[in-house]
Amino acid sequence: RQAGGQAVSGVTAADLRSSPEEWRGKVLRWTIQFIALQTADELRPDFAPGQRYILARGPAPEYAFVYVIVPPEKVAAIAGLQPLDSVTVLARVRSGRSAYLANPILELLDVVP
Repeated sequence: RQAGGQAVSGVTAADLRSSPEEWRGKVLRWTIQFIALQTADELRPDFAPGQRYILARGPAPEYAFVYVIVPPEKVAAIAGLQPLDSVTVLARVRSGRSAYLANPILELLDVVP
């Protein structure tokens, strides 16, 4: 784990679910397993309709489901990923628990090579 405005590593999805308010707004460095790039609809209250997000599992070695919101300028970079690819991301915690399934929701800041 790191502090001082830097990305935090070593945090699990379980950590986010158990203390969602503590983690909101923190930047994490996570290696996730990409499953799919999805488009939100009105049935997903945690997202704006039409918003793009990654359905992923992680962080490694934990394989909980995680949602990562993708800003429009990052969609092209994400679109090239194949299902089950591992990718390391810098992402800000939006919510430690989604409304229905209690999955963490992150906002993609960058993909780390």
